[in-house]
Amino acid sequence: MKTLEDISHEAGVSISTVSRVLNNSGYASKATKDKVRKAAVGYVPNAIAQSMVTGRSETIGILINCTPEYFFMNAFYSKILLGISEVLNQKKYKMLLIMNEGQNDLLELYYNRRVDGYLILGSTQSDVLYHELIQHKVPFVVIGERKKNEDEVHNVDIDNFKFAYDIVKYLINLGHSRIGMISANMSLAFSERVRGYRQALSDSSIEFKESYLEVCEYSIDEEAVNHAKKLMYMPEKVTAIFGANDMIAVSVYKAAEELEVKIPKDISVVGFDDSQIAQYVSPPLTTVWQPSHEKGTRAAQMLLHLLESNPEPESGPELKCFIQFRKSCCPPEYNVI
Repeated sequence: MKTLEDISHEAGVSISTVSRVLNNSGYASKATKDKVRKAAVGYVPNAIAQSMVTGRSETIGILINCTPEYFFMNAFYSKILLGISEVLNQKKYKMLLIMNEGQNDLLELYYNRRVDGYLILGSTQSDVLYHELIQHKVPFVVIGERKKNEDEVHNVDIDNFKFAYDIVKYLINLGHSRIGMISANMSLAFSERVRGYRQALSDSSIEFKESYLEVCEYSIDEEAVNHAKKLMYMPEKVTAIFGANDMIAVSVYKAAEELEVKIPKDISVVGFDDSQIAQYVSPPLTTVWQPSHEKGTRAAQMLLHLLESNPEPESGPELKCFIQFRKSCCPPEYNVI
């Protein structure tokens, strides 16, 4: 493997000139640059040595706060990662995926110059991590988890409450009053969607029933299917179910198929996220579209801005969503199930 000394000897220039050309710093004539670059073919810079000199690793840590199974099966996250990677690639940054690490590990990576900052994706369950990173002046941006009282936390998010409220009101306007919901207990985003569900019922003078709200650990296994069956088996059967994300809504489809319940004739179903699967299930799923890709791009841009100019903390603008109307809903027909 070539060294700086090899390039210097081959190009006939000093090692300091080679360093200036390869790092695009300082003056060198075009002829010198051409000689150095030609001689440098095959040279691989030492990332650790570079980070010691520049104080930067040009690597961003992507902290994933969910199980690997949930992460890799959920297309919502892949869209966010695509947005992040497009921005970082343009700026020649690399990504380091980190699954469920504690704050001590994250601080060690930062102080050892393995990463320049973090993008945090998913729930952290508590504010401890945020406070530790702030205290140690580690640059980070949270994707989701908008907390109104956390002025020092930079984040990019949607209004989960509002758009959950809107899609439940859509069901109510169709004539539904027995509306169940299946949520997951992982994050603030889900709790805000539950709050939107309850507020929509309240504003329409529909009594909230605890038995109509089911909460599962995650949203991709048989547990969610069983929760859906429980709602369909109730004496006062629900006529619509709101899945807190599309994966939960798809579990409702599976439960309905097993019980020979027809969607939407017997039960209406709505979701949240507008994942790719939403348009391919039968019937296609009515759901809340959210700009997952733009979440990633905005968060990455915000973090790079923090690294470059260290501005005062600010939250990113809330992103716009809309209901993607498809064919999974219709007015209720009671006592059909």
